[in-house]
Amino acid sequence: MPAAGGPAPQRRVADLTEPTWRLLLGRGLPQFALEAVVPVLAFYAGLQAAGLAAGILATSVVSIAIAVGLVRRGRDVSLVALGVVFVAIQAAVGLVSGSTTVYLAQPVVFSALAGPPRRQAAPSALPEPRRWQHARWRATGPTGAVPPLAAIRGTERRAARARSGFAGRPGHDSRPGSI
Repeated sequence: MPAAGGPAPQRRVADLTEPTWRLLLGRGLPQFALEAVVPVLAFYAGLQAAGLAAGILATSVVSIAIAVGLVRRGRDVSLVALGVVFVAIQAAVGLVSGSTTVYLAQPVVFSALAGPPRRQAAPSALPEPRRWQHARWRATGPTGAVPPLAAIRGTERRAARARSGFAGRPGHDSRPGSI
């Protein structure tokens, strides 16, 4: 048992209980409400009370207060600091533009710009399945057997392709002089 005001002892992953929907919702919904809904409500209240600048100031103050609370609860300081930097940039751009639309659209635009490169990074590392299959078909023919193409020359190559039932790309005849 930790001393009053002292840090809680570290728990190992093996010591944790299995997650349940009740546990996930019990911890996730309040955190979602605090970090996502409360700043939006503060912005709307400030916007209705005194205009755009007050709304931006209200949501910035609430967001920074939430960040301070997260750090005090032991959350990763670097991630919380990154969130505060985003809040500050969004507030500055919103105040300079003087537009509610620009202020509220910034996270959406940032997500749209940051999202596609991550989605394209994984598929580009692997060959496209259709192209890969076509290349395999061209190398092996319909039988799947790989003929020793380096040893086959001229008519022998055409004869080997004819035996395998493969004459090049579908719809094309690979004989010289054929159209």
